[in-house]
Amino acid sequence: MRIALLAYHFAPDPAIGAVRPTNWAEWLSESHDVTVVTRKGTSTPDAGSSASVIRPRSRCIEIVDRLQAARVHRRVRNASRQWRSGPERPAEHCPTGALTYRMPCLYDLWARTAYRALCQIRPDVVIATHSPYISLVVAALYAARHRHTRLWLDFRDMWTYGHTTRGLPLLATIERGIERRALRQAAVVTTVSERLCENLATRSGVCRPRLVYNSPAHAAAAFATHRPSGRPFTLCYTGNIYPWQDMSPLFRMLHGLTTTSGITPADVRVQVASRLPGDVAATAARLGVSAFLDYRGCLSRQDCLTMQRDADVLVVMESAAPEADGVLTGKVFEYLATTKPLLLLGPGPQSELYRLIDRHDRLIPLEQVRDAVERRRLPAAGRAVDYSAIARSQLLDCLESLATQPRLHGQAA
Repeated sequence: MRIALLAYHFAPDPAIGAVRPTNWAEWLSESHDVTVVTRKGTSTPDAGSSASVIRPRSRCIEIVDRLQAARVHRRVRNASRQWRSGPERPAEHCPTGALTYRMPCLYDLWARTAYRALCQIRPDVVIATHSPYISLVVAALYAARHRHTRLWLDFRDMWTYGHTTRGLPLLATIERGIERRALRQAAVVTTVSERLCENLATRSGVCRPRLVYNSPAHAAAAFATHRPSGRPFTLCYTGNIYPWQDMSPLFRMLHGLTTTSGITPADVRVQVASRLPGDVAATAARLGVSAFLDYRGCLSRQDCLTMQRDADVLVVMESAAPEADGVLTGKVFEYLATTKPLLLLGPGPQSELYRLIDRHDRLIPLEQVRDAVERRRLPAAGRAVDYSAIARSQLLDCLESLATQPRLHGQAA
């Protein structure tokens, strides 16, 4: 079977959104002819990929990528300055998501380049990954014009019904219409959690989405427990920190222990590696625990994995809002591939994220972290769980079901 995988983010792109399509390309290419369509990056070491990778050039997208790189560089620079000079007001979050996540979006400029690449491949199946949403739109448009091609839409996160953006009023209505039409056209729809499967089924009214979990990159294989001697009790968070993620419960606990147990930064450290640290420094200062915060700046993925390996507890943060239920980021699966306990801040026992971590006996409540710090006793290591095998099996089951479906264009699976 000839498969085209449309993915704006793909290795060696360091974005977390590149991990899922990169894994999929390798797994699918074991038995099928897979061609990845992605953007042209600054470096293209695709020789190690088992799939074919084409990177058609788009001058518009090259300009957008340079603008995005400059924006990221500015954020990293400002975060470093904030750490050196004291907490400042973090950059405002754009709740509409316009220009980067929602219409009008700068990544729409990739549409013509991506469509022409699909025309060259002439695939039997086109798999489009979100985000950006233009991948879904281009794939749906191609499949509508080429009746021999089956459409597979993958939602690593939500487009119009996510909890992070609301879109611009009039354009949001147009977006929902385009999304519903694409969902009804798709032969396969996949997403990352049971709750998001339910949401997509409700929104489309036709499709029956299937679950394919996220899984860690190959570099994030299970780690043996390792702890450098003489270091303080260390909690670690790697990744961006958004306005709906709140580390204040941990900081309040630390502040309380400075009074009741006399702990100092020599006893406990909270390590954060992030290119987008949000208001973490301001929150730590407001709660009087700035000295406990060890901000490492924007690190490479390998350096982040090393931090996770050396930590005693890994921190997971997500919104506690009901509309955020079902968000299972790639980060949590990367954490599960270690043997470390996971401290979850935000969602409660009713959330799918909480249940997932608890299912593997890796959840450590804040109270147990407090006890471990007070008693100077490390929490027990857990059992590493690699979701790669699970996700691979789910993916191949979806492909097998697609192969057995009758070729009725425009009907959902």
